[in-house]
Amino acid sequence: MLFSVVFVMLLSPVEFFQGSVKGDNSMDTVSHITDESEQDFRSTLGVLLTGQGSDFAYKYILEILGHTKVPFQKITHEEVELSKFTTIIVPGDFSLTDTVRAELKEYVAEGGALIGFGGTSGLDELFGVKTLTYIDEGYISIREEAGENPLVSDMESSLHTFRIACVKADEGYSLAKLLDENHEETGYDPIVVNKFGDGLTIFYGPDLPYSILHIQQGIEIREDGVPAPDGSAPIDDGILKTDDGMALNWEWDRTTFPDLKFFAYPIADELRELILKGIFYAFSQKGNALPMVWYWKNSLDAIGLISHDSDNNVLALAEKLHENLMALDIKSTWCIQYPGGYSSRFYKKLKETGYEICLHYDARTGRKYTTWNQDNFKYQEAWLREVADMSAIESNKNHYLRWEGYLEFFRWLEEAGIQADQSKGPSKKGNVGFIFGGSHPWFPMDERDGEFIDVLEINLQTQDLVLTCPYIVGPSVVDQALKHNGVAHFLFHPAHVLKPGIADAMKNVVNYGKDKGLEWWTSREINLWERGRRNVRLSGATTQAHEVSFTVEVPAQLHGLTLQVMVPSEEKNIEALKINGEIVEWKAFSYIGFNFIQFIAPEDGKLDVSVIF
Repeated sequence: MLFSVVFVMLLSPVEFFQGSVKGDNSMDTVSHITDESEQDFRSTLGVLLTGQGSDFAYKYILEILGHTKVPFQKITHEEVELSKFTTIIVPGDFSLTDTVRAELKEYVAEGGALIGFGGTSGLDELFGVKTLTYIDEGYISIREEAGENPLVSDMESSLHTFRIACVKADEGYSLAKLLDENHEETGYDPIVVNKFGDGLTIFYGPDLPYSILHIQQGIEIREDGVPAPDGSAPIDDGILKTDDGMALNWEWDRTTFPDLKFFAYPIADELRELILKGIFYAFSQKGNALPMVWYWKNSLDAIGLISHDSDNNVLALAEKLHENLMALDIKSTWCIQYPGGYSSRFYKKLKETGYEICLHYDARTGRKYTTWNQDNFKYQEAWLREVADMSAIESNKNHYLRWEGYLEFFRWLEEAGIQADQSKGPSKKGNVGFIFGGSHPWFPMDERDGEFIDVLEINLQTQDLVLTCPYIVGPSVVDQALKHNGVAHFLFHPAHVLKPGIADAMKNVVNYGKDKGLEWWTSREINLWERGRRNVRLSGATTQAHEVSFTVEVPAQLHGLTLQVMVPSEEKNIEALKINGEIVEWKAFSYIGFNFIQFIAPEDGKLDVSVIF
């Protein structure tokens, strides 16, 4: 069965942005990786990118897989030997030719696995469903009897999704019910598993890649958003900001805790996990191992980020906050607002003690150079570099989380060489939490042309615990970041450091995170680590009798890089893990319901890894 192509091994997310970790404060350059090699994975994941739909949202699957760092190959033409793939993803509702559909049916019938999103691409029979209609948005409700199935287990959020193909399970088995935008049952089946010949298919009616993209980026902002009906989040305040563009629902996507209703669960994180569960399930059913680069160094479960917006630039308050942070023994990110700023002595102290200085772009106050336009942004960025004696600014958060338009501001950042942003977050008590859906950092993409933007967004979850919202939000956010292996990001303003309860709230949430095993990093550290791990190369994976082997190339200075291998389901005992022929330590590890072994790379460079059963 031929369906051949010269294909590209992309183990990094996409070819659009790569960087390496450096030990100094210089900016990383972005390298564009094109068809650099043909790497032979005997059992791997293929992503079909031919016969695409009417827009480019399907390409966001590349960012999702690239962040997860599972090995995959793009299938971009209509000729490839499909039998070499354990699983193939069709990431959208594609217009496939009859020949391609026939090849995919033969591939599955002979034992392959196929995963589809947002439409069957004319393969209803293969997916075991009947397509009836389409709706713009809805919710996945896991069936009670399927709750322990590893494909859908441990889901807590509303699973709000968009661009949904409404299907009824025919030969397939339904794991969930589809609710409409009013949370009413529709009678459709949003997740269907089907046995076809000797193979397996998994169909998700919602377009999961687009849903993640849409929740994270939100909608274009040209006017005030719709406020919460209970009065807890009056975002219609005449100030355009990121939360005016949220895609989530006040009623169905918030959870009631004592004294507060807020976005308690990271919906986009769970949608990512639904995709990964499908991939892991397909590999486990075939008895194949799957290597993966873990999210954080030294096998950490999650990261914490504390940032500070320097509103009004009162030096005495900044000095007090710095003193509190030093006592807590953590580093944080200071977002400096124009004009005035702090003294050169204080900037020097921040740098000498390991804190990050970044921009707090002001398009809120309306003074000279503080309105929303790119020239003012450039002026403020140049001002901060000068007053803080910095060659480059690496991160930004907008004052009052100001935002206009759709992706224009990301492009301003990219043009200025600012690699990370923290502006996607809440401004009111009633919309704290995961308002943009997730705890994982992400790169934006314009679905209209499929172009990625080289700026890492690190979502903000809340401002000034106790002052903005009850303290309970803090531990809740930390717990969710730990569960989903992302970032818990809290903002504490120097202006509030002396107000009752604020210093204790920061101390308590920092110590709560530490007690749970979370480390507190700066925005710069998160950005450099994420870019560095995306430069890791996995290649040459083979699954033989009682042994899994692959090669990993670890960039220099990426110390503590953690890798893991999903263990074939029939293998219960592991005899040894060898790296370059030497036995190394490993630990058993469960990730979203699947069994892995996890280990830390002992060095950088090229490493030959063997798992022996």
